[in-house]
Amino acid sequence: MSSITLTHAGLPDKIKDRQSLVRLVRRIGRPGLGLSERQVRYLTLTIWSCRETDFHAGSICAHWMSVTAMATELSCTVRQIRNIECALERKGLIARTIGSGGRRRGVRDAAGKICWVEGIDLGPLLQPAMLDRLLECHGQLEQEELALEILRRDIQITRRLIRASGDDDAMACSDAILPRGRTSRMTDRARLEEILDALRAVHAVISEACGAAEISDADAVSSDASEISDAPYILPRTSQNPCTGKPEALPATISPRQAILLASTSYRARIERRGGPTFANLVEASREACSDLGISAREWGSLCSRIGREAAALTILIVDRNARLEEDDRYHARKPIACARGIASRVETGRANLRGMLLAGQGMDLDRDLPPHLAQRRQGAGSRSIGALAAQALSGLGGGAWS
Repeated sequence: MSSITLTHAGLPDKIKDRQSLVRLVRRIGRPGLGLSERQVRYLTLTIWSCRETDFHAGSICAHWMSVTAMATELSCTVRQIRNIECALERKGLIARTIGSGGRRRGVRDAAGKICWVEGIDLGPLLQPAMLDRLLECHGQLEQEELALEILRRDIQITRRLIRASGDDDAMACSDAILPRGRTSRMTDRARLEEILDALRAVHAVISEACGAAEISDADAVSSDASEISDAPYILPRTSQNPCTGKPEALPATISPRQAILLASTSYRARIERRGGPTFANLVEASREACSDLGISAREWGSLCSRIGREAAALTILIVDRNARLEEDDRYHARKPIACARGIASRVETGRANLRGMLLAGQGMDLDRDLPPHLAQRRQGAGSRSIGALAAQALSGLGGGAWS
């Protein structure tokens, strides 16, 4: 075989250095590229065996560590190393150029750049098409993990809604579907979806049983803005990758299902009464939620005109959730209307990351009620929580809906 003299174009912006490349390979090697654990370890050792400057554009990225040394590092046999190298070469991740007698050697110039080498070349791995493939696999894995996290969150929220009903038979069914109530170690998406569908069927029976006790959201109007603090809204976090797209592009990155899983329980109840998560239902739920938050219909219309109906709906969802936090919480929305205006201004200028604000809700207590200065008006108007209505409606059924 001839020596390596092939240069490469360097790492893309999304992969800063060889350490970032190692993390990427470890992350997607097995699920994304179909590599064995030992093949992943070999590939990461190969990357570490090259110098940082070898990954700069215009350089040759290779090493000439002996097979014996590689076998010692990985605690395996020489034969296993050769098999690993053949497999990685077939997958288009490395190239081998071995000298006579299987020797591996190379030469660097005075600046440390490789002039030629007989050994293992990472050039195939560093081709733009291959790096794009790695990044695409990484993105797909992140999306899959997010989907699993959403399913787990949806399952837990549905279980809480069932428990809030106070119906013993319903809770028994819930426990039978998910005996220990834990989903953190479950990675089978189909199984999680099956569990969620079963829990939703249980909750649907409760909802049907108490359907006559419909909540009137129009009764919950808060028009006295003097009771709302004028403390400024603090954005949940500063994202290094803000959402700079136009408002109409937001639905492509934030699905209605993702959004409601990070909304308050009260907001989710509005969505469920309308048939489930769609952007049309999010818009209607947010429009009604404005009355609870002291946001007038005129202000709601202004938000829709400025950033679009769907972005406005997500904004109100975030404000509604954050308004329910403890007053000393850094994300607490003391003045909902000011928060909504602030988020809208940032969306207009491309400085808002609505997806990041939604994901900041992970770990928040989504079952909290509105603070007293907003909730008292709801109570005075005769509004009742879904949990209380469900418990009252089912108290006279004696579990009959499950017989």
